[in-house]
Amino acid sequence: MVTVLVGAHQLTYEFIVKVINCQKREKKIRLERIMDRESRNMGNNPYGSRNIHGSVRGIVNLADMVNRVAEGGANAVLLQKGMAKHGHRGYGRDIGLIIHMSASTSLGPDPNDKVQVCTVEEAIKMGADAVSVHVNIGSETEAKQLKKLGDVAEYCDIWGMPLIAMMYPRGKDIKNSNEAELVAHVARVVRIRRRYHKDEFYRRH
Repeated sequence: MVTVLVGAHQLTYEFIVKVINCQKREKKIRLERIMDRESRNMGNNPYGSRNIHGSVRGIVNLADMVNRVAEGGANAVLLQKGMAKHGHRGYGRDIGLIIHMSASTSLGPDPNDKVQVCTVEEAIKMGADAVSVHVNIGSETEAKQLKKLGDVAEYCDIWGMPLIAMMYPRGKDIKNSNEAELVAHVARVVRIRRRYHKDEFYRRH
């Protein structure tokens, strides 16, 4: 029997394997609720970024809007935690819930500075099937945002929570955020952060 010391606790190798398998199972269950089981595709409607623009014309009754999206065939809606509370219907077609954990506004000194406004634990309490984090690569606070993404990724590993990383090339020196080289650079950052934090999580736990 192999025993691993974590903090002040002794954990057997067999126990750690069970925990990891449980995390994988929980993540698989949640993923199946936000994608089509046959095609493995996911279609979701994001309302989580509306804070930056303020009131959006057409969104009056959030619960009714979520119901329309569900009836239209979407697999999930992406909402801020406050919107999720008001968007709960209790009727209609079932639809997955993705809690967006980042926010900023167009009225602030730097709209590209995304801050964390929710925790993974809060999202779990609200019944979320996944969480999302917004990071602007090229912004003045890029390093801080990447650090926060890494922290959230670790907690998602612990809780078996799927994570969506919304990554964009945005900043004062970026003229065209759709430039192929920039998009490829951002995609590469996502892969590096995911691999590093997955390895770091299992090394530490």
